[in-house]
Amino acid sequence: MRLRSSLFLLAAAAAVPVLVLALFALAHVVRTENQAIVEAAKVRNRATLEAIDAELRDSISTLRALAMSRTLDRGDWQGFHGEARTVLGTQPTWRNLVLQDTRGRQLANARLPWGTRLPQVPIETRTLQAAIEGRPTVSDVTFSAELGNEAGIKVRMPVVRDGHVRQVLTAVVDPAAFQRTIERQHLPGDWVSGLSGTDGRLIARVPAVPPGQLASEQFRSETARAEEGWYRGHTLEGRDTYTAFNRSKLTGWTIGFAMPAHLIVGGGQRAAALLATGLLLSLLAAAALVTWLSRRIADPIAVLAQRASDLRAGEVPAMPASAIEELQVLQHALGETAVAIRQRDAELVRRGEELEQQAQALREVDAHKTRFLAQVSHELRTPLATVRNGMALWQSTVDPQRQAHARALVDRQLALLTRMVDDLVDIGRVGRGELQLRTAPVALDGLVQDCADALVPLMQQKAQQLVVRHAPMPVIVHADADRLCQVLVNLLTNASRYTGRGGHIEVRVAEEEGEAVLEVSDDGVGFTQAEGVRMFEMFVRLGHGEADPGSLGIGLTIARTIVQLHGGRIEASSAGRGRGATFRVRLPLSAPDVEVAPKALPAPAPL
Repeated sequence: MRLRSSLFLLAAAAAVPVLVLALFALAHVVRTENQAIVEAAKVRNRATLEAIDAELRDSISTLRALAMSRTLDRGDWQGFHGEARTVLGTQPTWRNLVLQDTRGRQLANARLPWGTRLPQVPIETRTLQAAIEGRPTVSDVTFSAELGNEAGIKVRMPVVRDGHVRQVLTAVVDPAAFQRTIERQHLPGDWVSGLSGTDGRLIARVPAVPPGQLASEQFRSETARAEEGWYRGHTLEGRDTYTAFNRSKLTGWTIGFAMPAHLIVGGGQRAAALLATGLLLSLLAAAALVTWLSRRIADPIAVLAQRASDLRAGEVPAMPASAIEELQVLQHALGETAVAIRQRDAELVRRGEELEQQAQALREVDAHKTRFLAQVSHELRTPLATVRNGMALWQSTVDPQRQAHARALVDRQLALLTRMVDDLVDIGRVGRGELQLRTAPVALDGLVQDCADALVPLMQQKAQQLVVRHAPMPVIVHADADRLCQVLVNLLTNASRYTGRGGHIEVRVAEEEGEAVLEVSDDGVGFTQAEGVRMFEMFVRLGHGEADPGSLGIGLTIARTIVQLHGGRIEASSAGRGRGATFRVRLPLSAPDVEVAPKALPAPAPL
């Protein structure tokens, strides 16, 4: 199959989904518009029915008030006749007001003078019987022979005394009142609206017809099947319309609004014609475009096919000049391939540099470890030499005072060696992840006091002042008291080591934001921001401060690990060199009513 034929098939295949989608869209739009028109007609129906029902309810309310007249209690029909004429004058939509007994005989007629002989046979018995049964009713269109056969709507109200219906009040409402209600809707000239009774006879209509005329047969048939609906049919004049209708729950009357059928089907027909025209024009334009494009595409592709042999030699074939985007993309893709190869080489170089940086970091770690081992050996040799000299002194003299001095010297160095060995053991456990805790509820204030008291002699040697600030309420944490004391002793020892003679050290216990806070601050040498980032790393020791023997540079690493095992965190901050430092330990609070474990044993105090 040639390229041109393929392009024609492609255009046809692309047009089919578009056509289907357009048809679906057209159907949806037409259906949506029709539903909107129908709903608008139904809303207008309901509003008109509500206005008609409101007029009838007003008449029922007036009759209910008149039924309470004292003249009815006394049987004074002449007196009631006067009251009825007065009420009739206040009701512009009423044609008459009649009082009847339960057999339908008229007792008073407001339209006729008193004394006129009145009809003894009721004109309409269905609603009269309903009123005698004790409920207000509304009739369909009726005609009064004694009043010129004029049309009226009878609204009946029972007169009840002692639980029994004694008489029936009937207000005859002029159908013209409902005609005016419909006319106030201001319907377009080609619309039809009609109000029919339960018997299918028209009460009011636009265009107007005499009251009592039968509605169209289709209208009566459709409204008999449902209280609300929508159908297509013909009016009395033979117009093709769509009619929406609603039935009143108060009277059983039905109102319908009929709109010309072309409003419903005309939009869809016009849209379909427009769609067909647009589709035909689109197909013609597509055929012309396919013919033109096939020539522009086929020639460059033929040139590329001839030059494809250049790829065998590993060369990029010379691209023919073309305005076709795909051919331009192909040329661009070949160029991007070369760029991608160069980028891959650059990525390999970058990864090599990263590997070199990682190797350099490992070398630095190894260097730290080597310096650490050298430092450990140096720090261990110094107290061992002192122990050896103290033992020699103790053995070479019999003076009790000199022997006591030698023994104290040996005790101090042994305590120093013990602490250093304990740190080395702990750092080994940290590296293997074997550091264990024995936790219990611990009161921080008592723990801090005991641990701080043990370091008072060390600080007194440098004339340093230690202040402990307790929390106003007990602060309880779930912790290993010995390990927590180890953290505090490490922080206090560092504070004393890097604080000059006569300096100040403060320990504060507090509860902040639902956490227990243990804070150690001093006014010593402080540290820079870069040093603060590195000070908790293993095998790292800051290079300033007093050269205090016994410092291996691993205490902060152990302290951080212990705090993290407790679910807390440790932070260090300083304003800079010479401006002091603050170490803050945050731990989760324990329940306030738990039993507190015994206080931790104080750390060995330097003698």
